[in-house]
Amino acid sequence: QITDFAHTHPISDVTGLPMALDSLQLNKEDKGVNSSKIAYVESVGNDTTAELGNFRKPFLTIDAALDALPATGGVINIGIGSFMSPTKTKIKSYVKFFGSGKPVTNSIYTYTPLAEKPTISSPTKLVGGTILLGPVEVSLKDGIEFHNLGVDSGLDYCNTYKAGVAQEGLIIVQEYNLAGGLPSADGLHQLQTNSPPRTGIVVNNVSALCKTAASPVHAMLVENTINAKISNVSTYYGTYGLVIKSIGCNVNGLDAHGHAEAGLIFKANDYAYGWQNSATNIYVTSIVGYDGGGITFV
Repeated sequence: QITDFAHTHPISDVTGLPMALDSLQLNKEDKGVNSSKIAYVESVGNDTTAELGNFRKPFLTIDAALDALPATGGVINIGIGSFMSPTKTKIKSYVKFFGSGKPVTNSIYTYTPLAEKPTISSPTKLVGGTILLGPVEVSLKDGIEFHNLGVDSGLDYCNTYKAGVAQEGLIIVQEYNLAGGLPSADGLHQLQTNSPPRTGIVVNNVSALCKTAASPVHAMLVENTINAKISNVSTYYGTYGLVIKSIGCNVNGLDAHGHAEAGLIFKANDYAYGWQNSATNIYVTSIVGYDGGGITFV
């Protein structure tokens, strides 16, 4: 089993919680940020006693950490382990989510002598690093960043929490705003002309897993943004791997695995224009059988 992931701080390897948290503190991306805008989330945290800016008193849940941050946003540092994904309505603009390592899947690679390629088992969950359980949806927010973590909407999650129904992965969407604007042709989104593209979107060193290769969902989706930066991301399963419907989005480093339709899609429609996007260092492959997909321009 391949379990190689970067930038982790394994608390279980450190003797004593204070030492573990000290080690964690030294490696978090919170330099230059006011302590009142930093929240720590750990599997040993407590939402009742947690304090902003105090890594010795972390939160247990991401939602509670979001509630505690000011309206102007801040930083959420998340430790090793699995945590329920943040609720969409609690995500504020200008929040940066920093995990402690990019997870990989639990696929088993079996090598047979003289075989042309290894046999790979179907992944059912993410392992290692920081794992957000369930879909992460960001709608109509600026300055959102995700670093060094994974979003697990895999088979195990869907069966345990969603009665087997496939779920989206990490999606940054142009949702229809009932407060104003006209709906798009599908009636689900706000027209591009009524909503300026979102700015400051960053996704770096992040993995996302969906239920199966044929699940009609996105592992990652970035729409109606301008100059978004997507780097070193890995997508597993879901009909669509990484879908870009934006302006000036730069993708540098994508490993797309097992997508029935396509591993990378550039697309435009009436609620998310597509213009001057770029992609480098792209790797698209199958997992089991002929589920690799390709690259599509729509």
